[in-house]
Amino acid sequence: FLNPDARLQPGTLERLAAAMERYPNGGAFNPRLVNAEGRDLFRGNNGLIDDRMWFAGPASADRPIPMAVGAALLFRKSVFDRLGGFDSNIFLYFEDDDLSARAIKAGFALYHVHDALCVHFCEQSSAPSEELNEFKAYHFLKAKIYTMAKHGRPLALGGMRLRYWIKLALYRATFNDHMVRRMHNRLRAIADSAPPNAA
Repeated sequence: FLNPDARLQPGTLERLAAAMERYPNGGAFNPRLVNAEGRDLFRGNNGLIDDRMWFAGPASADRPIPMAVGAALLFRKSVFDRLGGFDSNIFLYFEDDDLSARAIKAGFALYHVHDALCVHFCEQSSAPSEELNEFKAYHFLKAKIYTMAKHGRPLALGGMRLRYWIKLALYRATFNDHMVRRMHNRLRAIADSAPPNAA
């Protein structure tokens, strides 16, 4: 799987394929991800599993990871099929968190493959706009509510709703229309969220 704003560097697919052979217990593999400036992008935890940090900084060698980032992701097909693929209830955001958590819970490891490289031009898949920001604010929170509940870590929606109402009032008082619209969409995501059908 590859985001439209991600570019595999020469030899990356071959190195990921070699890692599949090297780590037979691996269900999924991430290349080393860097942004346009060459800064490492990494995820040290996966909140759908637990709250611990697996590591605090970028890797310098191959290692197991808690989260296979979907920007550039090689998934072993047999494992992907066994897990049932992506959850169709997730429209946008957290689909890779969810799939990673399910893989780990099923006993598979996820690996960072350090000699494979991908450049991720973050936030470049779509042209920026206020409508896009609203769209992202809504779907990010809706997906987070769904996936956290699905994995037995439900969010306290009552307290979250109260915080967003308070923030909405403050942003209205300071005429911050951008944040007013964001808070509206977060509140709409809470209102539209339903419990997942299955754990």
